[in-house]
Amino acid sequence: MNRVRILVIVSLSLAVISAIAYVSGCGSSMTDSSPLSGENGITQTQPGDASTTAPSPSTPPAASPSEVALTNGVVSLDANTFVSGQARFFTVQVPASSSLPGKAVSFFVVKDGAGVYHAAADTCQVCYQGKLGFRQEGSSMVCNNCGQSYPLEKIATEKGGCNPIPINPDIQVVDGKVNITRQELEQVSQFF
Repeated sequence: MNRVRILVIVSLSLAVISAIAYVSGCGSSMTDSSPLSGENGITQTQPGDASTTAPSPSTPPAASPSEVALTNGVVSLDANTFVSGQARFFTVQVPASSSLPGKAVSFFVVKDGAGVYHAAADTCQVCYQGKLGFRQEGSSMVCNNCGQSYPLEKIATEKGGCNPIPINPDIQVVDGKVNITRQELEQVSQFF
């Protein structure tokens, strides 16, 4: 009889721990009702799935972001430095304006398999307070806080929940440069 009681107590304890982890993660946070939010191609996982675990100590750390500067209100990146399917991370100091304080904004740019450039903040609306950002695993970006996974092709096309906060879903290359404007960076600065 003691074994049955112990098993019941252990089972209930695990259920409570799983519920707490689920609520504090991103599993139930898709509350944005705009046309950009949704499940179009986004891989949503549930607690207990292998992909929802936080990065283990053996997960290699992401490369340090490159510091870039705003020049005449634009961050200009050489398009030739982007290899298809490989995200690159950046940090830029966005100066204070009359309505916004100055902030360092972290973001990443990725060129997907179709050659489309996507830019997103290195954070999301749910996990930004953890300041852990995203990492790349193969053809997906993964939240370092909750483990949600997003295909490269969907980066910056979905907003809300734990999606990387969109900066630009379809950056055009102009004169060999990928350009991100100060206004685009200011739109995500509140999360840093």
